[in-house]
Amino acid sequence: MPAHRPIELNRAVAGGRVEIFAIRDEEYPDGWFYRFQYYHPETGELLRYDDAHDDDDLGWHHRHVRFGEDTRIEFHGLAAHVTRFLNEIATLADQKTPMSEPDHDGWPDKYSDPRERPHPDVLRITVESFDEAFEDTRDAIGAIADGEPRPAVVSFATVGELRKILTDRRIELLQVLMDTDSAAESISALAETLDRDYKTVHDDVTLLAEYGVMFLVEDDDRAKRPYLPYGRIRLDVELNGSNTDEEPAAA
Repeated sequence: MPAHRPIELNRAVAGGRVEIFAIRDEEYPDGWFYRFQYYHPETGELLRYDDAHDDDDLGWHHRHVRFGEDTRIEFHGLAAHVTRFLNEIATLADQKTPMSEPDHDGWPDKYSDPRERPHPDVLRITVESFDEAFEDTRDAIGAIADGEPRPAVVSFATVGELRKILTDRRIELLQVLMDTDSAAESISALAETLDRDYKTVHDDVTLLAEYGVMFLVEDDDRAKRPYLPYGRIRLDVELNGSNTDEEPAAA
């Protein structure tokens, strides 16, 4: 695997969430592998940009959308590409057109297993507006391009949404996974460690994975294994006084 530092973000945006992964890799055109996905945790993928493979019709840089045909897309640098992607999200958020299923998830074999990808050491969980997410994403792209480490980020639009997802029970689950070498043996094994019933733990890890807080990986036996690659999780939430007009923002 390349020794370069990745950018790994999962942020709340209008109509869903954005998952962004990019890493310098000379095996890919322009020296980057990237995958930007706009999705809803309940309905799945809405838009994706990636360069997972050299397509006969589309070339390397692809735009996949559930509202229409896959298309070729020009690449003018990673910062410009992610800016175009984030700007396009605003035009898709209100569309109600019937959707078609994507035929590829945008991950090449080299990066398809989260255990084989490089990850930042720290996961930062925060609350932020779309404008803040937009600016911080651009800043992170610039930092990674310069070889500077940045934490992985999972963000929520409100403190209420964060608290709904990150309950005390799920925080305890994440702590157990942080103390586990590689992935847990299975969801059943994790439930046994936590002394909880299987269904509750299954529902918790599925939800946390849908919001990008952790991963579910599969081996040859197809059993799902919870996986948390970060050595530290940092919660950054700013609370404003009731006499201000500002929304809670990242600390």
